[in-house]
Amino acid sequence: MVPINIVSFGDSFTFGNELPDDNPGPSAKTWAGKLAYKFDRYYECRAEGGNSNSAIGRSVIDWLAHKREDQECMAMIMWSFPGRYEYLFNHDKQWHNVTPWEADPDIDVLKKQYKNFSEETYKENKEKLEKIKGTPIQFHAKSHFEHIDSHEYASYMSMKDILLVQNTLKAYDVPYMFCFAHNSIFNLEPSNTLLYSLLDQSKWFQFEDNLGFMQWAEKENYEFGSTHPLEDAHEGAANLMEQWIDDNY
Repeated sequence: MVPINIVSFGDSFTFGNELPDDNPGPSAKTWAGKLAYKFDRYYECRAEGGNSNSAIGRSVIDWLAHKREDQECMAMIMWSFPGRYEYLFNHDKQWHNVTPWEADPDIDVLKKQYKNFSEETYKENKEKLEKIKGTPIQFHAKSHFEHIDSHEYASYMSMKDILLVQNTLKAYDVPYMFCFAHNSIFNLEPSNTLLYSLLDQSKWFQFEDNLGFMQWAEKENYEFGSTHPLEDAHEGAANLMEQWIDDNY
């Protein structure tokens, strides 16, 4: 049983996009919110939709830097897809996530890729992508995904972020649980094998067959919105995680 409060970090799968209570703030019906309810603990969500693993890592470090010493919490982190990145841009002095969506911000093309792309999701993403057209964010994204990105590179960068967070949480003696949205995060090319060996596997919750949350939900035939598993999948995941936490904490 979790003896302390829960703080979650991640992307839209942890924020709760497409769940009934995700507007405007994070949903309480996600896997992490449901765990807090099951354990009767205070819950704080620091996830944001579209977060890269570097953004997730930065949010954990920022939380640790401002956390009161008497604030006892367990960090629950669902790592995102490896092909997302975060940069601090000079033109507006803001951090921005950079994904393939920003490289080619045509929402109508994206809409055709998803069978359940709702009007609400369409409107939300159209407004977001329209804002970056012609900006340094779009130019950088196009250059990055044309000239730099590869699965090996993406996985390598993600594992560095994960190791940084793992070692920092350990240094501050903060209990934690890691899991992942998609197992493409682990691309074990030679340059990545050493980093992978340094991960503390005892702190990782994993679905059957080493699947990520999204893949597991698809395999189990849970209902999806446009791109996200809906509440029943979060409930099923929370039930499995609850048992894992009871066994490991």
